[in-house]
Amino acid sequence: MKIWKEAEKVMSRIDMDDAPFVALALSFQNDCIWSEDKHLLKQKRVKVWRTRDLLKLLKKQTQFN
Repeated sequence: MKIWKEAEKVMSRIDMDDAPFVALALSFQNDCIWSEDKHLLKQKRVKVWRTRDLLKLLKKQTQFN
């Protein structure tokens, strides 16, 4: 319940429909959420990777291998 309350607080002024995604991300150790959702991009508690960010990272990693 503590995680859910934190997610609600994070998303309260942005978009409460996205609170479950933030709660899920907060519930276990992870690096990010992969999403193009503009509301998730506005919050700062959980890192959000966009597809273009991931593609850049993958391209960079394959250049070094």
